[in-house]
Amino acid sequence: FLADFDSSSVANNPLLQYSLQNAEVSKANIGVEKSEFLPKFSISYDKLKYNDISGFSAYQAGISIPLWFLPQKSRVKAAKADAMVAENQYLEQKAITESRVSQLLKSLEKTQKTLDYYQKGALILAEEQITTAELASKEGEIDYVNYITILNSAIRIKQNHLQFINQFNQQTIELQYQLGNL
Repeated sequence: FLADFDSSSVANNPLLQYSLQNAEVSKANIGVEKSEFLPKFSISYDKLKYNDISGFSAYQAGISIPLWFLPQKSRVKAAKADAMVAENQYLEQKAITESRVSQLLKSLEKTQKTLDYYQKGALILAEEQITTAELASKEGEIDYVNYITILNSAIRIKQNHLQFINQFNQQTIELQYQLGNL
């Protein structure tokens, strides 16, 4: 089960995708700001009426050339700085996500070993304790207090097993989320 997961396959993580998208938007914004250096061309057509007489057509062509480059240079520098910040935030989020996935994989492996212990030994022992306690109680070999003590011990083992199952499931859900599978 755990062999299917890889800590480097976090590309589908929603937070990571959001950070990547922000970085891409910031990079595209650099191009938008640079395009403000270029001249703008415009062409327009208008059909006019004057005293209910139509037929007056107007054509207009224009070019606008930026005269002051200094403010735009500053905006381009700011866009580049924003892009660097967004890229660094993406890389930081990626490192955090990969680290969390690695931690979850180790934790899941540990929890799986504990569950194996319970399934291969502790639960069998708990059932044997219950069976032995019931038999000994019927035969009169143990009193009621010892019977309850043995049952409590067996029930605690079963409760611990259920807690580890819950822990395993919670870790699996979080791992699936970190990998972007939810």
